[in-house]
Formats: sequence, structure tokens, C-alpha cells
Amino acid sequence: MYSALIFNVKKMRTFLYLLFLFIIQLFVVSNSLAQMKGIDSLWSVWNDSSKPDTQRLESMKSLNRNYYLVVNADSAYTLAQQMYDFAERKNIKKYQGAALKIQGEARAYQSRLDEAIIYFEEALKIGKLINDKTITSGALNSIGMMNSWQGNYLKAIEYFTQSLQINMTDSTRYSSNIAKINLNIGEIFYDLGNFSKAKIYYEKAETILLNSENDSAGTKDLTLAGIWSSLGNVALIEEKPDKALPYFTKGKDATIKWNNLSDLSGFYTGIGDVHRTNHNYIETLINYKESLRLDEEFGDKYGMVRSLVNLSALYSDMQDYVYAKKYGRMAIKLSKDIKSIAPKIAATEVMIEVYRIEKNFKSALLMQESLIQLKDSIAGENMKNEINGLVAKYDYNRKAYEDSLNSVRQTEIVEMRHQQEVSEQKTYSLIAYSGIGALMLLIILGGIGYRQKKKSNLLLAEKNIVIEESLKDKEVLIKEIHHRVKNNMQMVSGLLQLNQRIQRISGLRKLY
Repeated sequence: MYSALIFNVKKMRTFLYLLFLFIIQLFVVSNSLAQMKGIDSLWSVWNDSSKPDTQRLESMKSLNRNYYLVVNADSAYTLAQQMYDFAERKNIKKYQGAALKIQGEARAYQSRLDEAIIYFEEALKIGKLINDKTITSGALNSIGMMNSWQGNYLKAIEYFTQSLQINMTDSTRYSSNIAKINLNIGEIFYDLGNFSKAKIYYEKAETILLNSENDSAGTKDLTLAGIWSSLGNVALIEEKPDKALPYFTKGKDATIKWNNLSDLSGFYTGIGDVHRTNHNYIETLINYKESLRLDEEFGDKYGMVRSLVNLSALYSDMQDYVYAKKYGRMAIKLSKDIKSIAPKIAATEVMIEVYRIEKNFKSALLMQESLIQLKDSIAGENMKNEINGLVAKYDYNRKAYEDSLNSVRQTEIVEMRHQQEVSEQKTYSLIAYSGIGALMLLIILGGIGYRQKKKSNLLLAEKNIVIEESLKDKEVLIKEIHHRVKNNMQMVSGLLQLNQRIQRISGLRKLY
């Protein structure tokens, strides 16, 4: 009976596991099919000449923003060019501006910032021409972001301020934009080392968003997460780790809630920084390593260098210089693959500190020379950016004509890729449904086998009961026979004893 119970438990576990796999597979397939259905629907609207022009342009805009801009920046750029050409033929300026903005964003995703600025400037011209506040303020904000990334902070603040003035004309409608601009301005002051000023803008952005009722919950929470991250960093600089930890924790929870895992690494870094400030090195190590794992998962080399530098500094604090040098060297090696100089400087500085503590002054001096060269190269990099800007403007004018000619051909390529993706998705769906069918068959067969085994176990149990009852009857019978034999033996023994006594008495009589 015990073995039958064990078998039933194992069977039930197997059945539940198969059912779990079936549910997961069904969920994945349904989500994938839903996404492809949405993309196909947008493509069908775009290709349907009977639809209104604005509806077709809106579908192409959605295709770019919700899919291609994230998945393939080149395809997004090409489709935006087709969108621009169509809007230009129909003289719909609004969508010309939207197309140029998408092209700028595509170039920004590719780190081609000078080209991105040119497209944003063209979008800005159209926005001002048709007095469209959304296009104008969006283009100004984007140009500000590009200048901020390039270190041109004065220009960035100038553009952010102009964008802010436009959005303030309807603060209720554009509350989310106002909050983001305040956040961007705060980031500039943070980079410049003016942390008190940065904090003012961060808190403004937080207050605006918390009181906003026009944004979706996801957009609102994720924007707040970015603000909380910045406020946490300021609190750390102000040596207030107890205030920093709640900011990082809230930001991490919001990021996980809305599955925005690509931004999660920074929150683990912030939480690790808090624990490091409190000399809780075990918790620091756990959070830094989780940050590094996420950076590696998403291929964020900039973030990986940051995490490696943090781990090197942590092991230095723990006086484990073997690991401190290991992670520092890894950071320096990886930073060579990054165009930006800032990660190289951070990695070099942490190695200088390790060598200094070890009193390895020769190595520290060599690293110091490298650091000086890196800082000297910043000025040359700024000049190079200006030259690249002039070259990019020339290239823009030259490519504008070429892009227009190649638009149709490139669009056909993109559509062919899309059809190939659809075909592949259908193949995957067929395989997935086949897998689901096989899984269902296994579940059915498992259920049938389970029932048959259960029936067999019941029959076997009944037979065991009959056998046990038969054995009990036989045992009673044997005991009865044993009792009777014992009585008979006692009777025989008594008769023999009686016979002996009779013979003894007879012998005595003969003597007397």
C-alpha cells in the first residue's frame, strides 16, 4: 500500500509539471501571436490606399515607435523616410515632423548624435512652421538631450528651457513633459557637480508627476523611478544613506513592476552604494554582482564598466587587493571598447587607488600618466565633435536626395524582412502548437495510465485482503488442530500412566 501511495504522488507531480509547461507554452504563443497580429494590422492599414492618409501615417508612426525603433533602428529610419515622403506628397506637415523626429531617434540609438541633431533641427523647423507645440517642444527637448550627452551643457540648458516654456503654456496637459525636462536639467547640474541645484529640479519633477492625472500608471511610475534614482544619488553625495535607500528601493520596485529590466541595474548599484557607505560589505557585494549580471545580460558595456569599477573599489575597501586588481583590469580592458572617455577615466582612477594602497608606486605612476592622457584627449574630442557636426550637415544634404530615391527600394526590403518574420513566426507557432498537441497527448496518456494503474492497484489491494483473510482462517485452523493434538497426547499419556499403575498393582498381588 505504501509503494502504491508513492507511485500516486510521483504521478501527480508529473501531471502538474506537464500542465505547468502547457500553460507557459500557451501563454508565450498567445503573446507572440498577439504582437504579430498587432504589427500585421498596422501594416495592413499602411498598405491600404483606401484608408484616410492621416490614418495610414498614424499606423506607420505606431509601427516605428512601438516596434522597429526598439528592434531595428535601421529599419525604423528607412520606414520613417517613406513616411516623410508620403506626408510630403500629401502636404501633411505634422507627420513630416514626426517622421524626422523618428529618424533622429534612430540615429541617437546608434550613437550617431551629430546626425540625430540635424534631424531634430529639421523637425523643429516644421513644428515652428505649423505652430505644433508637441513637435516643437519634443524636438527642442531631444536636441537638448543630444547636447547634454556630448557635454555641451550650456546649449542643452538653452534648449531645455525653450521646451519648458512651451510646455508651461498648458501645464496640466503637458505635465509629464515638464517633469522630464526638469529631470534632464537636474542631470546637467548633477554632472557639473552642483548637487543642491540638481536636487531642486529632481524634487520639482517628482512633485509634478505625483500630482499628475494625465499619464498612464506605467509611464508615471517609470519616470518617477528615474527621478528617485537621481534623488538617491544626491542623498548619497550628501552623506545621507538612510534617505537614499528608500529612493533606490522604490525605483527598483517600480522598475520590476513594469518589467523595465534594462534600467534595473542602476538601482542595484545605488542600493549597493548605500550598504557600502554603511560598511555592510556582504550586502554591497550581492547588489554589485547583481548589477553586473544585469549589465552583462543586456550587453550594456558602459554599465558593465561601472559595475566592475564598483567591485574593484569594494574589494579594495575589504583589503582584498587580488580581486580589486582583477576587476579593475577587467574594467580597463572593457572600457577600450567604449567610445566615451568617462568610463576609461573611472577604471584608471580605481586602479591608481589600488596600486597606491598597495604601495606599488611604479604601477600607480604608469596609470597616472594614462589618466593625464585621457583627460587631455577630452579637449580634442570636443573639437572632433564640432568637426563631425559640420561633416554631418554636409552629409545630410547629400543623403537627403539619395534617401528619397532609395526609400521605395529600402521599404521593399523592410517589408520583405517583415514578411520573413511573419513566416518564421507562423512556423514557430506551428511548432509551438505541435508541441502543445504533443504535450496534451502526453497528459492524456499519462491520465489514462494513471487510471489503469490506480485500477490495478485497487484489484491488487482486494486480492491482498482476500489472501490475508484466508491466511487468518488457516492460522485459526492450525491453532485448533494443535490444541486438539495436544489434548489427545495428554489423554494417551494419561492412559499409559494408568496402565503402568495397573501392572504395578498386579505384580504386588502376586508377591503377596
